Amino acid sequence: MSFRYHALSGINDESLRDDVNPHTTFMIQDSDDSGLSSESSDYSEPGLPSKAYQATSGSNLSLGPQVQVQILVEKYSRPISAIAYFDTGVHSTMMNPRVLPPNAWKKKDNEFLTADGQIFTTNLVSKQKTDIQFFPTCTLWTHVIGTPILDKDILIG
Repeated sequence: MSFRYHALSGINDESLRDDVNPHTTFMIQDSDDSGLSSESSDYSEPGLPSKAYQATSGSNLSLGPQVQVQILVEKYSRPISAIAYFDTGVHSTMMNPRVLPPNAWKKKDNEFLTADGQIFTTNLVSKQKTDIQFFPTCTLWTHVIGTPILDKDILIG
């Protein structure tokens, strides 16, 4: 089965545009080998059914793979449990400020350009490199940016 993805701004086919409304998140065309006829569905191309998906306000959309991690502010400090999300497309590792104690943060302004062209500003960064322990033998020491991101603990960049 092959997939063809259509960006909403790049749709040229009128049959696809009929299903698009302001709440449409994305559209997928996929080949269907089940032999469905064009009378039973609206097709933009022979053999390729179009499906529009819409996000609902109450849906809990997953950001990608996630794992429980242990955070160490200092080498011998007590570990803090948190949930880390991967493959989110973030440029830098970002952490919700409530995960670390207030004395672990310092003020530093950071600006990022989002995918939709907006400027995203943060004003916290960890004072020292923070140990993010994925598994007992897999540890990442890095400075993290502090921002209350979608009520998530950590986004790994």
